[in-house]
Amino acid sequence: MPKITIEINGKKIETNEGKTVFQIAKENGIYIPSLCYHPDLPAGSSCRLCLAQVDGSPRPTTSCNLTAKDGMKIKTNTPEIKKLRAKNLEFIFGEHVINCGDCLKSFDCTILQLAKEFGIDIYHYKHRKSQPRHYTYGHVIEFEGNKCIECNNCVEACKNQSIGCLKTADFNQETHIIPSTESPCISCGQCIVHCPVGAIHSKNNVKEVERELSLKRKKIVFQFAPSVRVSIGEEFDLPPGKIMTGQIITGLKKLGADWVVDVDLGADLTTYAEALELVERFSEKKNLPMMTTCCPSWVLYVETHHPEFIPNLTSVRSPNMIAGGILRQIFAKKVSIQCKDLYTVSVMPCTAKKHEINRQEMWHNGVKPVDAVLTTRELAYLFKKRGINLALLPSAKPDSPLGVETGSGTIYGSSGGVMEAALRTGYYFITGKNLKNVEIKDARGMKGLKEVEVQIGKQTLRTAVVNGMENIEELLVRLKEDPNRYHYIEIMACPGGCIGGGGQPISTDENIRQKRQNAIYEIDKKSTIRLAHENPVVKNLMDNELKTKSARKRLLETKYQKSAGPGIIQKIIN
Repeated sequence: MPKITIEINGKKIETNEGKTVFQIAKENGIYIPSLCYHPDLPAGSSCRLCLAQVDGSPRPTTSCNLTAKDGMKIKTNTPEIKKLRAKNLEFIFGEHVINCGDCLKSFDCTILQLAKEFGIDIYHYKHRKSQPRHYTYGHVIEFEGNKCIECNNCVEACKNQSIGCLKTADFNQETHIIPSTESPCISCGQCIVHCPVGAIHSKNNVKEVERELSLKRKKIVFQFAPSVRVSIGEEFDLPPGKIMTGQIITGLKKLGADWVVDVDLGADLTTYAEALELVERFSEKKNLPMMTTCCPSWVLYVETHHPEFIPNLTSVRSPNMIAGGILRQIFAKKVSIQCKDLYTVSVMPCTAKKHEINRQEMWHNGVKPVDAVLTTRELAYLFKKRGINLALLPSAKPDSPLGVETGSGTIYGSSGGVMEAALRTGYYFITGKNLKNVEIKDARGMKGLKEVEVQIGKQTLRTAVVNGMENIEELLVRLKEDPNRYHYIEIMACPGGCIGGGGQPISTDENIRQKRQNAIYEIDKKSTIRLAHENPVVKNLMDNELKTKSARKRLLETKYQKSAGPGIIQKIIN
């Protein structure tokens, strides 16, 4: 790619042609403020805080969509630019109601930090929206129109996911973001991780969990997902990919948890059951390709957009729901308490898990396997609210007998991990031997659609791995053209899988997702046990409590059906 040389604030910079001034400045440590810019999305230039002055131009322009040209001289910090930024920020606050009480961004709010930086009066302009719209999608997504600054990031993020359940509309000469009735929401939460001001967020379960921790009416057990351990540190100024497993356990105990366990157990049980089902379907050539169901957003997508693929979904529950059922139905008995006296909380990177726990087909006699889901962001908020700095905590081990961590369970946190774990164990079920090299590297990486072939004896298992909804339609087109192309498919709705989930720390971009993914595989590499079928707790459960077909059906399996998607409740605030 051709090189160009530009000058920013007197500093000469050689860079590749085609980049924007904002990108070049960021790469070279030159600070330009912004609210609406996100590397995953087209530059919208709506906030107008990233202004820059090009020599020879009559007025400043937004740097996020200004393509650099050879010889260009730019200034980003002139008195005029600073004055314009301050005025633009005051206009933005005219759209953003200050209501920080329960906002998850309250401990690290970009828009308030910018207000302090520019020394502006955040109440300079009266709120300009005459009728802001608030709405909710099912059990998961909430939108507060009186906080929205109309940057359109949520609309673009939803388009990136090929869903399009958000759109803009004009009311009384005002632009509002509203639900689109053309496509049901799948609760992936990508709109949330791309919103710069917390106007769109997941339904907050912090108060509910705090109430249970305070009342002590029940014994409380927390479980946390694999990708949470490599992302939550970012909320405490640690680098992406910092492994915080032991610190999370210590922090949860400080909150008042009676037990803390690792969802790795649920992941290993999912792997074990799913590998058995794959072997059976593969040998009988029945309902192939088999498709994973660990991602509740993907399941919602099938039920709402492509119900013809419901028979292809594996019957095996996600790790979250399996582990919740084991805690409720088996662990409770081991510690001599009634299942109704146990309160289970899952810490997840995924907003759609809030939908998943409300699927009544997975309840046991009307009792949820999991009572509440906290996203990674919500748990970080709760820690901060209680004055717990995760970065300063010592490490601890998960509680026995359910706290056995394995490599196979951990790699569920990244795209390709479910596939790799299942193939490790499926290979053993077919051949009676373990793979010589358990690392199936073709399934790894950030590429949106990967094809992987695995030789098992004389048979070739053809598989695919997909992450990001924009790649799913391409996969389904391939399947319609050639229904026999694959035997097994792993699908995750979010970019990179769970590491890029809608409940993860903000901001999330490709570089951050890659660092989280690298850490996931580093944990696997260093694990003493790397195969689900070698987890001693899994072996014990399958030989005892899960020995019968009825027990496995009750705790490990579920079913799916055609759906209209989450209902939408909308109200106008006068």
